[in-house]
Amino acid sequence: MDLLREFSRVYVAEAFIEFLFDNGYLDYDWAGDKDPDEMSAEELRPAPLSIDRLQDAAGDFWNASGGRLLFYAYQNVDEHARTPELRKYAYTEARWDVSTAVHALCRTGKVYQSRRLPRKEVVLFTGSAEKVLAANLHVLSAKAEEHTTRDDYLAFQEEADREA
Repeated sequence: MDLLREFSRVYVAEAFIEFLFDNGYLDYDWAGDKDPDEMSAEELRPAPLSIDRLQDAAGDFWNASGGRLLFYAYQNVDEHARTPELRKYAYTEARWDVSTAVHALCRTGKVYQSRRLPRKEVVLFTGSAEKVLAANLHVLSAKAEEHTTRDDYLAFQEEADREA
C-alpha cells in the first residue's frame, strides 16, 4: 500500500487535476486579472466544486485513465510486494486518497496554483529501487496505455473483486 500511496497522492492527483480542468469541472475564470501563483493563501478562493461533483469527476477520471495509471504502477512494483492489500489499494483505496488530496486543494483554492513535483520524471519506488515510469507527467497516461493491455487490466480488476 505504501509503495503506491505517494505515487497516487502526487502523480495521479496531478493527473486528476489536469482532468478536472480539461473536462470543464474547473476553470480559471474566477481569478480575474491576478495570476493565482502570485496570490497569497488569503487571496485564494475555494474552487466552486462540491464534494459530490468531485466524486462524480473522480469516477469519470478513474474510468478514463486513473485506474489504468494505478494498474501501471502496480505492475511495476516488485513481484514479491504485489500483495492482495496492495492490489486492493490500487483498485479501490487509491481513488479515495486522490480525491481527498484534490478536495483539500480545491477547498483552499490551491488547486489553481502550480505545484512542484518531486522530480521532472514520474518515479515509483518499486520495493527495491526507484523506477522512472514516464519522462514527465504529461506522458504518463500514454505510457500506461502503451505498457498495459485492457485484458490485463480487466483481469486485475476481477482478481481484486474476488479478493474483496
